[in-house]
Amino acid sequence: MAKANRKGGKTEVTMKILHLFANHKLTGPAELAILLAHTQAAMGHEVTFACPGSGEKISTVLKAAQKKGLQVVTDFHLTKHFHSVRKNLADVRALIRYLGTNPPDIVHTHLGNDHFVGGVAARRSEPHVPVVRSLYEATGPPNTIRNRYLFSRVTDHLILPGVKAARRTSDRFALPSSMISVIPPAVDLKRFAPDRVDGDLREDLKLEPDDFVLLVASRIQYRRRFDVLFDALNSLIQGDAEERLCCVIVGRGTHFEKIVVEPAQRLNLADYIYYAGYRTGDDYIRALKTADVFIQLAPGSDETCRAARQAMAMEKPVIALRAGMADDLIEHGKTGYIVDKSPAALARMIHSLYLKPERAKRLGKEARKRICNFNSPEGNVASIDNVYRVVTGKFRHA
Repeated sequence: MAKANRKGGKTEVTMKILHLFANHKLTGPAELAILLAHTQAAMGHEVTFACPGSGEKISTVLKAAQKKGLQVVTDFHLTKHFHSVRKNLADVRALIRYLGTNPPDIVHTHLGNDHFVGGVAARRSEPHVPVVRSLYEATGPPNTIRNRYLFSRVTDHLILPGVKAARRTSDRFALPSSMISVIPPAVDLKRFAPDRVDGDLREDLKLEPDDFVLLVASRIQYRRRFDVLFDALNSLIQGDAEERLCCVIVGRGTHFEKIVVEPAQRLNLADYIYYAGYRTGDDYIRALKTADVFIQLAPGSDETCRAARQAMAMEKPVIALRAGMADDLIEHGKTGYIVDKSPAALARMIHSLYLKPERAKRLGKEARKRICNFNSPEGNVASIDNVYRVVTGKFRHA
């Protein structure tokens, strides 16, 4: 259970935390959950991270958690989908036994199915364990029967990524504001430091040093609205931006040819678009360093604008389509711009920074400051600690 640690003349309560993550794929929420658990452990909490093991499918979540040095448990199925009834019931029984022999102070869940099995098990264990759920939807979770059950029966507190999501969740499920906290998602500021990695991709992609580079980093999907970007580029190269403007696309997807290659050829953009492929590790950092401006298209499954936050941490200004968490993340005119989903609006903002690259650099500096102020891992943990203390009744003592 909670222990008292002496730090700097003050006694702080150290929590015993069990994170549950029901997906074997390293998605946006997975990275956020692992970063949170890692930072909590580094700040003195006793943290266990439960996720699927590598059975028939390789668990990239397991690999990432182990790489971070987390104490990992793979004793549960933790399937992504709710309809795996037999496995879910087995997980509930196994978790009840686990909580009885290894009682944590908090069960922290991140996805729908781990919330279900973890919440039911925590309510049936003796003693009961408080359940906290992190949500990652920019507009709040859908009003489904399962969510109504989860939030009303097996949840002590919800953590939402933005104000809009919190308001809609409170209204949608008739939840008291005291049950909801707005805590912006964290960014690994050490990894995404502007000068940590040398070089970028300009030489690899045969770009000129003075090219003005727009960069998109996302999974290639229809819902991302690449059509808006390509139509904006098409209008720009007809004007005075033809010589130095180019766009680098980082990512992959099943329909890459139809979404990216064919439209680019049809609009005669082949000379202006460069494909960097899927990048990981420090190669991904170099890709972000290549940008003069980061373009945030419509969000995919991760609605928290994770890549945009990472780019901002790298001192890159962001021009974002008005979608997802753009309004929560970007200070319009100070750290970047938010535009409607129209080629004309996007083209105007790109052109304004193309003509004034020094302004783009100033916006990038402010973007890094904002991320450091609102999205640091340590600040994220401190805010979540406050939630834990409230739901457990374990407060810091002087």
